Amino acid sequence: MTLTTHGVTGALIVASMPLYPAVGLTLAFGSHFLLDALPHWDYKILSLDKVEAKKGVVVMTGGRNFFLDLFRIGTDGFLGLALTVSISLFFYNSVLGLLIVGALVAMLPDFLQFVFGRFKFEFLRPLQNFHSNIHTKIKIENNLLFGIGSQATLIFLCLIIFYYLRSI
Repeated sequence: MTLTTHGVTGALIVASMPLYPAVGLTLAFGSHFLLDALPHWDYKILSLDKVEAKKGVVVMTGGRNFFLDLFRIGTDGFLGLALTVSISLFFYNSVLGLLIVGALVAMLPDFLQFVFGRFKFEFLRPLQNFHSNIHTKIKIENNLLFGIGSQATLIFLCLIIFYYLRSI
């Protein structure tokens, strides 16, 4: 799942429970794993160490591909935050900062995977193992249009659910 999808979903979860931000942030974090359990498309991480990846560990090697990956991942995360700002402007008069934190918290597990792969902090191992085990093994590959379209559809469905919950 892309960071954009994780971020928007997390922001919408937090926005749907403005009186309970701690609950919203916890659910935003948890939504990451639920979304990763669904079959989905991901862009390829070109600098990914394939030997470590088979063990479920995200290790990015150096070089030109690493910087290209950082740019793509950064753009993906930025798009998620930009959509979060748009949502706050057009759909909800909530605290923008809280929605941004909700988006970042929903993206956090992927960042922690990178941190674990790079620094091997043992206290992150249980989270890393859980993340690796819950992540679907069913990949939508070689179909960029369907992959992006399915994630855009998921974001749209989340918006509809949020709008419905807001009207109750």
